[in-house]
Amino acid sequence: VERIDIQGNTQTLDRVISREIRVAEGDAFNRVLLDNARNRIRALRFFNPDTVAITNEEGSTEDRTVVKVSVEEQATGELAFSAGFSSADAFLFSVSASQSNFRGRGQFLSARMQTTSRQQDIEFRFTEPKFQDRNLAVGLDLFLAQTDFFREAGFQNSIISAGGRLLFPLSNTDQIGLRYNLRSDNLELDNNP
Repeated sequence: VERIDIQGNTQTLDRVISREIRVAEGDAFNRVLLDNARNRIRALRFFNPDTVAITNEEGSTEDRTVVKVSVEEQATGELAFSAGFSSADAFLFSVSASQSNFRGRGQFLSARMQTTSRQQDIEFRFTEPKFQDRNLAVGLDLFLAQTDFFREAGFQNSIISAGGRLLFPLSNTDQIGLRYNLRSDNLELDNNP
């Protein structure tokens, strides 16, 4: 393999695509490894799967080849709003946003806020799938919640939670993870029954 050219990625960084290709410049040409790379690039879900193609053409000499990776970006973000009314919670309003290819780096970022007359939740998640370009995923989760049932049941609760995640691949289909959470609950009870 003389050279690997990546084209069509207008938002995603080249290294996000190239780390899914297990063939490097100077390696022997291997069609099976390139077909597996095409499947891994499709599995990212950053590109239109019908347009992901890996082809090769003759290089500067007969014993060399240039590998061309062609992709077409697709939407990777989501924004959602919802509103409602129920007899239990009165009004309900929720907004959430997520991006599975944050800043073209392959990172996952999501935020959600939900509020009702008795409860407010805020949630934030971030995942770096290839920490330091290694086969290691690192994540951070933050969660805040406030519940007020003081008039109905005589209590209110505040929760603050922060956690970290590590995921290690065992094979192409299996992984093992470590998770650590810190959580603070502040429960207030009505002393007048």
